[in-house]
Amino acid sequence: MEATFDLLPDVSIEGTCPTGPSGSWGTKGEYSTTTAINNIDDFVKQWNISEQWLRCTDDLGDTDEEFSTLHNYRVRFSIPTKTNPIPRASASVYFFIRVSKTEPANYPVEVVYQVEGNRLVFQPGRHIFREKWLHDVLRSKQTMLEHVDF
Repeated sequence: MEATFDLLPDVSIEGTCPTGPSGSWGTKGEYSTTTAINNIDDFVKQWNISEQWLRCTDDLGDTDEEFSTLHNYRVRFSIPTKTNPIPRASASVYFFIRVSKTEPANYPVEVVYQVEGNRLVFQPGRHIFREKWLHDVLRSKQTMLEHVDF
């Protein structure tokens, strides 16, 4: 998945958007895959979504760029039920963490995220996550599965 950093204009109201773990995603010198996954999990826990969602965070690898490294992560969401303990569909949110190769070790990392099937790119602390986005992804996948014969 190609990550672009064309961001939406700032639409947040001060103090209403989760910003991330302790308000900071860390610096270039503090970055590690383990720290990134923990920060993503802490950030997702701040979203106002139902407890019925189960999630799993995956490291999708790195993209080496000329002046930075782009670290790619996926958080998959699903809603298991008694009748379907293994859900037929899941919804993903992709996180992209850019770590500069040229800036000093105390330079902050850049973080954006994107919901599967959505072109909009969001920054932590600038936008409020909507549970509806996850439901929309599941609904579109379920509609597609109804029209496919196996």
